[in-house]
Amino acid sequence: CAVGIESTIVDLSAGTPRILRPGALSLAALAQVLGQPVMVASGSAASQVASPRVSGSLAAHYAPRIPLRLVAGAALIETLQQVTRDGRRCFVLAHGVPLPASLPAGASWQGMAPDAAGYAHDLYTRLRQADQGSFDLILVEQVSATDETWRAVADRLARAACGSGNAEQGRDAGSS
Repeated sequence: CAVGIESTIVDLSAGTPRILRPGALSLAALAQVLGQPVMVASGSAASQVASPRVSGSLAAHYAPRIPLRLVAGAALIETLQQVTRDGRRCFVLAHGVPLPASLPAGASWQGMAPDAAGYAHDLYTRLRQADQGSFDLILVEQVSATDETWRAVADRLARAACGSGNAEQGRDAGSS
């Protein structure tokens, strides 16, 4: 699809609009269209496990079959070297850290778009690509969870990391 990740879901039933699931539409864009401030729904993913209000709100959602670990950009190369030293094959998604001059044996490096929209567009394609390979781990350079433009991507990565490597336990229906 053109966006890549699922759509924004907004609750308009309680007066003040609240984002239940972040997507491509930002708080600012929604506020402009609605003519009023938009809030982000509070509540931990853990509290939604028994009965999620919206699709995609479980702690684990669309997670790859192999484990996924979020890593700060400054630690990405070092973590990759540690993982591959142990003989594990690693698939890396990076958006700010440049491709190193030489990759360790067993590593595959995928550069992601430096902007949130481009990253979101390719995210699930790259996670499926990793799942189709013979990798032991997916390392993902963390994105900003505080930058509004990256909110939806950070949300999906956190959910993918939470559910990765687990069977179907705790996943939303339709997980890949």
